[in-house]
Amino acid sequence: MRNYFQMLNFVQGAVKNYKLLLSQFVKFKTVSASSKYSKDIQDCVNWLKELLIENGFEVKLFDILDSNPLIFARYKVTTNAKTLLLYGHYDVQPAEKDDGWKNDPFILQEEDGKYIGRGVADNKGQLLLHLLSLFELIKKNKLKYNIKILIEGNEETGSVGLPSFIKDHAKLLKADYSIISDGELSNNSPTIELGFRGNANLTLSIESANSTVHSGMYGNTIPSAVQELIKIISLIYTPDNKIDIDGFYEDSILDHSLIKNTIISDEESYNCIIKDLGIKKTFVENDLDFQYNIGLLPSFVVSGIEGGHYGDGYANIVPNKAKAKINIRFGPGQDVDKILFNVQKYFSQRMPTYINYEIDISTATSGIILNPDNEFFRKTEKILKETFDKKVVYKYVGGSLPIVNSFVNDLGCILLSVPLANSNCNMHGVGENLTLVNAYFGARFCSSLYIG
Repeated sequence: MRNYFQMLNFVQGAVKNYKLLLSQFVKFKTVSASSKYSKDIQDCVNWLKELLIENGFEVKLFDILDSNPLIFARYKVTTNAKTLLLYGHYDVQPAEKDDGWKNDPFILQEEDGKYIGRGVADNKGQLLLHLLSLFELIKKNKLKYNIKILIEGNEETGSVGLPSFIKDHAKLLKADYSIISDGELSNNSPTIELGFRGNANLTLSIESANSTVHSGMYGNTIPSAVQELIKIISLIYTPDNKIDIDGFYEDSILDHSLIKNTIISDEESYNCIIKDLGIKKTFVENDLDFQYNIGLLPSFVVSGIEGGHYGDGYANIVPNKAKAKINIRFGPGQDVDKILFNVQKYFSQRMPTYINYEIDISTATSGIILNPDNEFFRKTEKILKETFDKKVVYKYVGGSLPIVNSFVNDLGCILLSVPLANSNCNMHGVGENLTLVNAYFGARFCSSLYIG
């Protein structure tokens, strides 16, 4: 009982200033996709630096090519203690009130038992739970690990410069274990993530003429770049929504038992999320198939199309240029280079000879499956079960975290990915949120984890 009240004391200390600090953290418009937010990004970096220094950490900033500043911090308990490396990111997805937010997305709101704002789930709110727990344990002299922290500012844009940095600074970052909290619970149960899909972003640009022309004089007699782009993209998808590109599913994991043996089936929870999003049709039969598709199979998503006139009013033209932004996810174990080669081959073979085109690939990372057979995994699993008083479930994640590959392959440390955000947090979307309940349980988990 004494240990319970001692832990409760740590948790209360960790969450005491959580809302205040989270509101300050969220206020920084750290959108890494646009250079116009560079001042907010630098201000946020300085804020985090001071926060860490004030709480006993040694801090160093790194500037790396084509990236926002990296924050490295460390706190040493004893020479003999194990070292735990914490990762997080301060950059966020774009957000505007006009997107459908009830309030300014960068002003923290508390409503219906939720913190609402851009970054509260991905990743500022989750990172802050770890930081405040560490601060409290340091203050009470209860921390049992040596701590290293790496916080980046380009996770939302592919972490382009990070893998090279990690290879070059492997000695600095060396750790026994690493921990990441950058996702959402499965069915609102305590969750450990066992794998991530790989990721690539590319732009397909086409040109059908040197200039736009009058649609009344030339319509239906010359090619429209927008129409040609739509035609060639539509050929990619079969009637049952499969991707008709050679080798696209090659080496993907075809064993449904991986999902059935890990994810708890909760059709009601799955249907509620779909309903909340206003989705009227899915291309899977049930929630297990949904988890299987997003966790282990590749996907090809057209994330944006640009071309012609799309402002107010109308322009009576035949567009001469168009482009599509495409996101590809790779299942764990797939050959990224081979699939990207086949994607380019697909467009090369099907592109009309009267169209000029160009493909620009900006990022590419492989999927990965994590090894759960280790002491740190078992300890973390036990803490989660005790914290939530629920059975722990395991999840193969549809998203990508390039840092995971680098930590495992280049640092050789044992990595655990433990999400703390609620299942309906809607990260990347309008109304991104973190429930107060999840913040409390997250603080409890973090405080227990770092006691060792």
